[in-house]
Amino acid sequence: MINDPFPVCLTFDVDAEAGVIGRDPSNAEHPVALSMGRYGPKTALPLVLDLLDKHEAKATFFVPGWTADNHSGIIAECAKRGHEVAHHGYHHVPPASFPNAEGEREELERGIEAIQKATGARPVGYRSPAWDLSSHTLGLLSGLDFAYSSNLMDADGPYVHQLDGGTSLVELPVSWTLDDFPFFMARPERSASEVEEIWRDEFDALREREDAALILTMHPQIIGRPGRLAMLDRLIAYIRHSGDAELLRCDELASQTRT
Repeated sequence: MINDPFPVCLTFDVDAEAGVIGRDPSNAEHPVALSMGRYGPKTALPLVLDLLDKHEAKATFFVPGWTADNHSGIIAECAKRGHEVAHHGYHHVPPASFPNAEGEREELERGIEAIQKATGARPVGYRSPAWDLSSHTLGLLSGLDFAYSSNLMDADGPYVHQLDGGTSLVELPVSWTLDDFPFFMARPERSASEVEEIWRDEFDALREREDAALILTMHPQIIGRPGRLAMLDRLIAYIRHSGDAELLRCDELASQTRT
């Protein structure tokens, strides 16, 4: 084991209805499509929070401002239970979709206000909808005093961006291999046990990499299905029983990376 303790971040993108509307605005008129997103904050997220309590684990929830405005009670509950609530856009629209930096900044500021209103705290971390950054995004994040980004896929562990003006921003890298969406939505025939094996293998292998971390990306409306939640229960237990892993919020890992 090179990293002792080995950092693990459990992260959840609480897209809710914003996710399906962001992909296709016409979904705003379709009750069934909206209900698919609503399953996350309404049904799955309370169960996810209880599971984290069971394991005494803290997590990071990346929340679109729209979700914070329209499901403020459960988002406030995330913060109340000691979890980090971070930024995931406002309308769940990728930054690269905006025609200019001004429009992207307005979206960021609106999301900050919504999260601060729901939780009482300003978010310090940002994950883009669809991990699709524009050429302006990192500079905007630095200018708005974000501590970290969790969007890029070029490393196995955290590192620091050196931006213009000498400012720095921590990157907490992600991977489609460690995301529930491609397995359970793009490939719905995947069983929970197959994904559990893949994630266990990644955990075991990354523990042998210098300066690596396991950063899992999950969505309550996806991972929160009963069989998949049972899988996550087993996976957290496996991580805990390894004896050399530390479950961290993303802001905690970002802070450690800066020191």
